[in-house]
Amino acid sequence: GVYRLTGLSSIIDAINLAGGVRKTGSLRKVIIKRSDQVFIVDLYDLLLTGGVDYDLNVFDGDRIFLPTIGGTVAVAGQVNRPGIYELPEGRSTAKLAPLLRHAGGTIRPSGRVFYKASFTADGRETVSEIDPVRAEIGAGDIVFVQPLRNIQAGTVELAGHVTVPGRRALASAPTVRALVDSRDNLG
Repeated sequence: GVYRLTGLSSIIDAINLAGGVRKTGSLRKVIIKRSDQVFIVDLYDLLLTGGVDYDLNVFDGDRIFLPTIGGTVAVAGQVNRPGIYELPEGRSTAKLAPLLRHAGGTIRPSGRVFYKASFTADGRETVSEIDPVRAEIGAGDIVFVQPLRNIQAGTVELAGHVTVPGRRALASAPTVRALVDSRDNLG
């Protein structure tokens, strides 16, 4: 529709006044038609980093068009902002690193494993472990970030040929002598 805006209004104000972006609308390719010029704005820059390198103001006669959403990938598991993310305009794949940045990074700095769920041409789902540095994630894929193993800080584990194996608080057993307690505990 046609909306009246002030001279200080932005593209975001115009989209908001029109009811916002639907789930099927693209945030990666907002098209602004101004006289005989066409501008394409990627709102991911604004939404995920808070800054853009271009002017978002609207001018009299501007037409704003949001096409349908492009290819998407999902990031789930041990990330700060799990969600479904649209691939950049014209791309059918993306590296994992920028997707993890969109997802706010991983919760654990280390001790994690990455899995990719994707679908074959005949509709079968495949799940594989991926290398986070070299992995290409395609439209429709789902990335799962999982802990490699359960790592507990502030604990120590007694294992092997002992009478009472198990994990104990480091504060209660700060030395090996305190952990073993007596020779009777050794098998």
